[in-house]
Amino acid sequence: MISEITLAIFLGTLVEKDLGKRAGEFLRAYNREYDSFKTLSLDAPMGGTDLRRIDLLEAPAPYEGDDDEEDEDILMLKGQHFRL
Repeated sequence: MISEITLAIFLGTLVEKDLGKRAGEFLRAYNREYDSFKTLSLDAPMGGTDLRRIDLLEAPAPYEGDDDEEDEDILMLKGQHFRL
């Protein structure tokens, strides 16, 4: 979709300031061509129930690393950089 929008801007068929107004056109064209499985919202109710798809997802388990050894990726995320 982004490449189609960029191409339209380069060809002059779309002005950047009109992108917000015309974004729907590009989304519809994308969905017609590529969305063969139909995008489903996680918040949409499942047929005939009050359940939503998001209600069926399980939260990831919290990270429990070894106390003996610090993972360098976790140290980086904590902002604790070190040199080997």
